[in-house]
Amino acid sequence: MVLSSQMARPGTGRKYMSSVAMRKRKSAKLPWVIAVVVILACVGGYFWWNSNRHHETSPTVTHTTQTHPSPASTAVHEASTSLAGGASATQPHTPAPQSPTPAPTTPDPVKPLPQSPVAPTNPTADANAPESFIRGMRLIADGKLVDGRALLSDLYFNDDKPLSPVQSAQVRDILSQVNQKLLFSREAMGGDPLIAVYTVEPNDRLANIAPKYNVPYHFIETINKVDARRIWVGQKLKMVNGPFHVIVDKSDFRLDVYALTPDSHKVYVCSLPVGLGEGGSTPVGPFKVVSRLENPGWTNPRTNQTYPPNDPKNPIGHYWLGLEGTDTTTQNAKSYGIHGTIEPDSIGKEASMGCVRLRDDDIKLLYSMLYEGQSNVFIRP
Repeated sequence: MVLSSQMARPGTGRKYMSSVAMRKRKSAKLPWVIAVVVILACVGGYFWWNSNRHHETSPTVTHTTQTHPSPASTAVHEASTSLAGGASATQPHTPAPQSPTPAPTTPDPVKPLPQSPVAPTNPTADANAPESFIRGMRLIADGKLVDGRALLSDLYFNDDKPLSPVQSAQVRDILSQVNQKLLFSREAMGGDPLIAVYTVEPNDRLANIAPKYNVPYHFIETINKVDARRIWVGQKLKMVNGPFHVIVDKSDFRLDVYALTPDSHKVYVCSLPVGLGEGGSTPVGPFKVVSRLENPGWTNPRTNQTYPPNDPKNPIGHYWLGLEGTDTTTQNAKSYGIHGTIEPDSIGKEASMGCVRLRDDDIKLLYSMLYEGQSNVFIRP
């Protein structure tokens, strides 16, 4: 017996069955709707990605107004760092094993020499200039920096065919600019006999790599813009085939830095102004760098006053390059060196006790370049 409360009301069964059927039809359509949405999203994403990629890879043409500087300066205007006569060398510290985290900067790859868009012209009005002088300047104006530097360096250091003072100054000026790119930047130019590229290997430390090239590791830090504690395996570093050497010209109060090619040709690097010994007391002849000291203590041999390390009143400044004579004319010249000064106005004058003194930035640079036991110093009248 079925109670009245259990009996279906009129129309209730049909509504229930209709609702179930509708839900089944909606469930059957849902996968198709999702599939269509996914397909449309994929197609739209493809067209967006392709359009964006085309936009990113399309070249941008920029129109600029060209100026016309001198040919030689145009050939070297890309120099990326300036050290000669003013840049600071990195403070020395004990290198640590290579870091697994790459440093933020890496050396530029080896590149061919750039070509200057400016047609070469005669760089001097001196009708008596040697033909090799004109040719060297034109090579640099053409962007052949390594060849031009070699030719002008040979001419500059050739005592048999001396240049005029004006021509010598021109050579120093242009080669100092050239070396901002060839030597003092991170860029390693192809065909430069002074440059090598070294790939860091496991367990390498910059303090162990640099001696293979006869240069202090501070100089390699500086030109590569790296920290000796942050080199990593596989990193390519620009290296300089040292050692660097020095000629001090007493008559001009000038110090010239040079390096040697594998066939022993001098290559001009840079020039720095110096102060010399009072009364012509700076000895003349060949020396070798035998010690390198940072923030040295010093005792004045005349007054016996002692200046401890890091004393801002220390007359010899922050860096000392000790010299030792290498022949009979200089073997008895003891305790001479190249150092800084707290009297920058004495540069260009005879004011020291016989040593060669430089301004702070210049001695900092030279200290980072000269290598103990390898770098030669020749002092001429």
